[in-house]
Order: sequence, then C-alpha cells, then structure tokens
Amino acid sequence: MQHGAAWLGLVSGAKLWHVAAPHLPRPSNRECEHNGRIDYVTAKAEGVEHCLMLPGETIWVPDNWWHATCNLDPYTIGLGGQLWLPGQEKNFALRSERPPIEWTPSYGPEVCA
Repeated sequence: MQHGAAWLGLVSGAKLWHVAAPHLPRPSNRECEHNGRIDYVTAKAEGVEHCLMLPGETIWVPDNWWHATCNLDPYTIGLGGQLWLPGQEKNFALRSERPPIEWTPSYGPEVCA
C-alpha cells in the first residue's frame, strides 16, 4: 500500500515490516504465512527491505513508500498515525462515501485556553 507519511510505535508483540522505495514498481503482495518467513530471492529482485519491530521501537514510513506488515505475536499492539496526501483517494473511500462524523467535545473552550 502507499499513502502519506506514517509512523507507528509498538507497545507489545513483534511486527515484521516489508518496505520498498516509491520509485520502484509495486512489489508482490506479502502474506503472513509460515510465521513471517521472508522470501529473500523475491525481495531482492523487487528491492524490498525488511525490519523487525519490537516493543518500545518506532518506525517512520515516508510518503508513498510501499509497505506491508505481519504481526508475529498473537497480540501485537501499536499506536500510530498517518498524513493524508491529496490524490490518495483511490486507496480509501471517497469522502462523499463516508458517513459524516458528528462530534461534540465533552469540555468547553476554557480547557484549551
């Protein structure tokens, strides 16, 4: 998948990342079969690099980098976010197709003053 820059901090578990630069053709899909074993021949041919993420580590994925992940533990918990880039609508539902978000803060403006 490609999208705007993203980051993820891992709280528990282990996560295997497959990443490739955006100028390369889209790599083949990565699956979490065989406990995350890596096909190094295919990865090298496609320019895919790997890293193993452990609790307490944070990863930054730049704009439009190809990436896929595989959770290696039964419970893998992380916290992260991503930036939205104009033109990325093809990867996500169009805004007109999303239900409207209605939100009323439970605090007043004095909390932020």
